Amino acid sequence: MSVQLTAQLYKEILASLRSDSPSRMTDKRSQGRVGLRCSLEIIPDHTSHLPAKPFVVWVRDISTKGIGLVTSTPMPENSLFVAHFARNPQEPLSVTYKIVYCRRLSSDLYSVGATMEQVNKTNDKTAVADAPAVAAK
Repeated sequence: MSVQLTAQLYKEILASLRSDSPSRMTDKRSQGRVGLRCSLEIIPDHTSHLPAKPFVVWVRDISTKGIGLVTSTPMPENSLFVAHFARNPQEPLSVTYKIVYCRRLSSDLYSVGATMEQVNKTNDKTAVADAPAVAAK
């Protein structure tokens, strides 16, 4: 059975992370993170050379500033994607992320790390087109 990362669960996780004291963090990250194993629908930016159609990825971890994914599709660094967090009966919460790294785990599995760029307008399911331009590094 697959568990979907909903907007409510996302909100609760972020609230919990914000309330954690810095002394609880044991690594060098600037923000705490929570390990998860759930599915999430994303839409890649049209400039990422991937089809701009929704596909499902697995969430590995999440923080107030980013998200870690596992996917069977390689995703180019510095490209954008929109994640949709379900919230019934409302429209999904739509968040734009920028890919920081994509590392091969096996022949058909990739680890992707991304930082949050913006929370999109509620009624805009493809808000990547409105996201701020990101210069390649």
